[in-house]
Amino acid sequence: MAERRMLSKGIIDSDSFVDMSKDARLLYYELNLHADDDGFVSSPKKIMRIVDCPADALEELIACQFIIPFDSGIVLIRDWKIHNYIRADRYTETRFQDEKQQVTTDDNNKFVVCHTNGIPEVDAGKDRLGQGRLGEKKDNAFVPGTAENKRALVSFSENPIVTEAMKDYMKFYKKKTKKDHPALKAENYQKVYCFLSEFVSENSLDYASLVDMMVTYFNNKALDTDWNINHFATPGILTNRFFEAGLY
Repeated sequence: MAERRMLSKGIIDSDSFVDMSKDARLLYYELNLHADDDGFVSSPKKIMRIVDCPADALEELIACQFIIPFDSGIVLIRDWKIHNYIRADRYTETRFQDEKQQVTTDDNNKFVVCHTNGIPEVDAGKDRLGQGRLGEKKDNAFVPGTAENKRALVSFSENPIVTEAMKDYMKFYKKKTKKDHPALKAENYQKVYCFLSEFVSENSLDYASLVDMMVTYFNNKALDTDWNINHFATPGILTNRFFEAGLY
């Protein structure tokens, strides 16, 4: 197996990567160092303990689509083939053949999960949020902090609770950090919206309850985060804030 690992500057300098928390970024570096020659990591939880990262960091990497999780507990670096080219005489094929058969690469050389027939899966967040209930195409872009979108949001009709609460989140962020929230690309906004919308629906939350979770998040002094909404809108973080806000 090759002993050296590389990281593509185009990936780690991207807005979607930089917008993540420090813990998630650190964990990503470590996962890349410990991956086999096909990008699979057999024991991500052990690596988390080694670098003292919280469980939220792994969940954030999954939510932001930098790694692919499997039921076995193994994870795959989605951009592995962009980061690394390993010579044939140094390459050792992964032993995780069951997981390898579940993925393929797209036109950008990124790993994507396949159906059993080998056809790549469609990203659930993009599919659900890119169209209305009757398949109507929507133009959903929100980039807080930019001049053209700072004064208004393009609303998602599916869940006005989430749309309004996200406006409040940006206000809380500015109050906490004394600056505007970093610009989000439409793709990232859709991912965040999807997680929040699902969580609100699954837990029957109203607008006030979701805002209470946000207030609890910003008041938590134990969190080591940059307060980016990508960090807030991850399953582990949302669940913890749900219980802390007394909503169970």
